[in-house]
Amino acid sequence: MMIKSIGKEVKLQILNYKGYLNIMFLLLPIILMLLTNKGNYYNYLISMVAIANIATIQYEVRQKNHILFLSIGMSRDEYIISKFLGSAIIIIIGGILGFAINELLDKFIIKLPMDIFIKDAILTLIILLLSISIYYLIYYTLGNKVGMVAYFMVFMVIINIMFESKFSQYLKVFNGGQLLNNIQLLIFIILAIVIFMVIMYITVFFYRKKDF
Repeated sequence: MMIKSIGKEVKLQILNYKGYLNIMFLLLPIILMLLTNKGNYYNYLISMVAIANIATIQYEVRQKNHILFLSIGMSRDEYIISKFLGSAIIIIIGGILGFAINELLDKFIIKLPMDIFIKDAILTLIILLLSISIYYLIYYTLGNKVGMVAYFMVFMVIINIMFESKFSQYLKVFNGGQLLNNIQLLIFIILAIVIFMVIMYITVFFYRKKDF
């Protein structure tokens, strides 16, 4: 049942990109880079996917989708876990697609304003996932009014990510002026996954007790 619930969430979010919206999502990052001469395709695309992800929640509030899902037999635990894991799957897919298109554009079509490296791509992905998980925690535990404040805060983080691609450089401050090596990066990834899961289960705990 859990896998089925996650599948529904992934399908719901994929439907956000149907029709002409697919073309817009693929072309808009190129237009933004040409206009601003900043960033790279990867950061633009994955940031747009993240924005669409958190915007889906506001759509569900208006449509009362959570009431529908819970009324057809989905448990509260399944609903929250499917939100977290479904969002993670969509953003990872967006990251892989964005990185592949970024490399294709940079090497064969047009020189991009900023390069993107694997470590920076992974760190960007982690920051987005943790930001969205914090938004989910606030929204599903404190409600839509406080959630709207978190929405705009996360939105500003995502907008900043659009124009930034050197997160590995910032981590040098905490690593004796050195870039993260592969072992340190792996530890960082594991730590991020643990934090993501802890936030998810804290959200599950409070959502069980929430009144509608």
